[in-house]
Amino acid sequence: MNGKLALTLVAITVAATLLQTIYAFMYYESIAENLTSEHISSILRSFRSYRELEEYIRAKRSVETIFYTLRGGVLLEAFTAKAYALKPAVEYSTTNVQVEGVDEADIVKTDGRYIYAICKGSIVIVRAYPPEEARIEAKIKTNGSPQGLFIAPNRIVVISSNARIIERIVNSSKETGIYGRSTVGNVYSIIWEETVTEVTVYDLKDLRDIKILSSFRIDGSYVSSRMIGNYVYVFTTQQVYRPNDEVAIPKLEVGNVCIQVDPGNIIYVEDSMGPYSYTNILAVNIDRGEYSVKSLLVGYAGAVYVSRENIYLAIPKWGEEASSSIYRIAMNGLKLEAKAFLEVPGIVLNQFSMDEYNGYFRVATSTQSIVRIMARPSIGRIELSTNVYVAKVEDMSIVGRLEGLAPGENMHSARFIEDRCYLVTFKKVDPLFVIDLSDPANPRVLGYLKIPGYSDYLHPYGEGYLIGIGKETVEAEEGDFAWYQGVKISLFDVRNVSNPMEAGKYVIGDRGTDTPVLRDHKALLVDYRNSMIVLPILEAKINLELYGGVPPPYAYGEPVWQGVYVLKISDKGIDCIGKVTHIDNVKPDGKKDGGLWMYSEFFINRAIYIDDLLYTISDGRIKMNSLSNLNEVATLDV
Repeated sequence: MNGKLALTLVAITVAATLLQTIYAFMYYESIAENLTSEHISSILRSFRSYRELEEYIRAKRSVETIFYTLRGGVLLEAFTAKAYALKPAVEYSTTNVQVEGVDEADIVKTDGRYIYAICKGSIVIVRAYPPEEARIEAKIKTNGSPQGLFIAPNRIVVISSNARIIERIVNSSKETGIYGRSTVGNVYSIIWEETVTEVTVYDLKDLRDIKILSSFRIDGSYVSSRMIGNYVYVFTTQQVYRPNDEVAIPKLEVGNVCIQVDPGNIIYVEDSMGPYSYTNILAVNIDRGEYSVKSLLVGYAGAVYVSRENIYLAIPKWGEEASSSIYRIAMNGLKLEAKAFLEVPGIVLNQFSMDEYNGYFRVATSTQSIVRIMARPSIGRIELSTNVYVAKVEDMSIVGRLEGLAPGENMHSARFIEDRCYLVTFKKVDPLFVIDLSDPANPRVLGYLKIPGYSDYLHPYGEGYLIGIGKETVEAEEGDFAWYQGVKISLFDVRNVSNPMEAGKYVIGDRGTDTPVLRDHKALLVDYRNSMIVLPILEAKINLELYGGVPPPYAYGEPVWQGVYVLKISDKGIDCIGKVTHIDNVKPDGKKDGGLWMYSEFFINRAIYIDDLLYTISDGRIKMNSLSNLNEVATLDV
């Protein structure tokens, strides 16, 4: 009996694998055939009624559940600027953003006189310049957990995550569970929390009497946001089904009024495999309190890229042949219009993997394919490679491609700069690829550099240079991989595109050293005036005595210091000119456990400059140091 059962299971597995492969092939082929300009408008559709929306979701549900299960996935996702008109009296830093003129929300902002920061769950407004007048001017308590800020003249926009409590009475003789199961003969209530994202605009004309100008609550978990001029765009992702099996309809609360998103503003793709979740877009005019909203029933946004005129949402589709759907939404103030989309093999790493330039959209993807062994179809190997695609912005039709780069290696970072693309992949060493995109139809590799380590973030620095921030590595003695070590800052000279070089590097700490810049580019401060960069560091050091003076490459160090490193960039390389910390000579809370460094209120997470002063900000303190010699000028506890 067990033998028959085993044979049956094998047969089911083989059939499921073949069915999935055939279905995926047919699906991608049909999408590719349809993605022409004359078919785009017929594929992107909106609903005529809420009933049509619910029927569509439930009709897709059976197919979605089958193929999501076959892929081994999970049905429900788990989510845990326009320049100021007045010229500032002093120079000051702004948030490190991807696109000039498109601001990104951050936990710290400055206007050259005040610092606006999220500290301990509140918004703190500090009179920061001149330093002798430094003081706390105001604190704003928020309802939820603040995620980011935007500032404008006499305005601050706070984006927070919060939860809405939902209760439903269920008659189990009539209602079924989310997977079609029910409990017989009982009436009970279901209570759950739904994540919402709050957008609150405050009037700062009088810091002694801060007023709320407008407030919004959009369904879904916060993904990202942008601000262009006086318009803020917020992106959230929301599950399709509720725990009681209801079909969720995106809602927006404006003040105390709750509004369902009109079905005509909910976009879907007729030929999609199934709706996994909504991606919601809220546009707000921060001066007039006007708004608009658009929802896409296409899945959750894995990455968001925003140019001055378009929003691009990259929706990952995981499976044996992972792919990404990228949707273009044209924007003009409050007007949001879904225009076109494309389907490309591979997954989009982050926002820097996408770019718009001279009428073309460019994207880099990382392909992860499972190659099945025919004799044992339940077993396979993963094949990796990196690709670059070029499409027309107008209809998102692909005009050029470069596929199969760096087989067997993971893509760690990408950066598009005008008609160049720079890619970093890694397995044992770090290849930096320089790709020419001047002919959109024929992308080509101009040159590459292989060095130890890898860069998780690439930053343009002057003409012909890149700064890479990542990890140093040591090749393993056995196996086809490398052990990552301390944080590595590289200066790449790409003036000779056929022969890029590492002009300099600086390595901080041992294995276990970390910087938030690896995951959040906004944590990096670049001061072009003084040829400096500043980045927060949690530094770890290995106790050599534990290893007889020769530690193995896999050994982790213990955290010994936290603060910012101030590095000087020149054509000769990278040098450290000093460090600043908020934790002086003691571990947080006097404990010996190095892990507590991460949870100290004095963990510096941002640095800015105003005039010739460096400001470092933690939850508990703002410190001011001279940029010329890093001497301490003032300290303010918050």
